[in-house]
Amino acid sequence: MIEKQFFSEDIPLAKSKIDSVKELLYLAHQSLKDGDYDEIAGLAGSIRNISEDLIRMNNKGLLIKTAEEIQKKHGVRLEVVTRTERTESIEY
Repeated sequence: MIEKQFFSEDIPLAKSKIDSVKELLYLAHQSLKDGDYDEIAGLAGSIRNISEDLIRMNNKGLLIKTAEEIQKKHGVRLEVVTRTERTESIEY
């Protein structure tokens, strides 16, 4: 399922982030048992940040997929430029 949601180059990173969230959830569960609500709040913030990263990675995959479809359908040359100023060209 993860292969359909993320760009192929991002799959290992996405899996790593998902594993991190699982670990943080386990720690949050332990903190909840211990009554350490400040720790839970900190863990929740970390989970939110990782979740936002996963959403951005998913959106990147959807953007590239949509660009490929538009290019195939209309014969338009499209390029996706990432924040790191690296260019990913989609050519057919």
